Amino acid sequence: MTLAHPTGLTEIYTGTIAGPRIDLATSSVQLAEGAHAYESATRMYGLVNNMLFWAWDIAALGQELATHASGQLNRVSNESDES
Repeated sequence: MTLAHPTGLTEIYTGTIAGPRIDLATSSVQLAEGAHAYESATRMYGLVNNMLFWAWDIAALGQELATHASGQLNRVSNESDES
């Protein structure tokens, strides 16, 4: 997976898919001139009981790999789902 951020950072991830879980880690990070120091990252996505969980850990600004953000997305129904 490749992600390009508007802050001048591009991440290339590789990883594995095991059933409802995806584990990714950066294999390459490119920084544009002026971008903040960013060494590596991991991302995890998982589907549990029809909910999507995700976590993003980063090593940046001289800090070791640590949790940066995480969340849970719940499916919501809409009118087309109810018919």
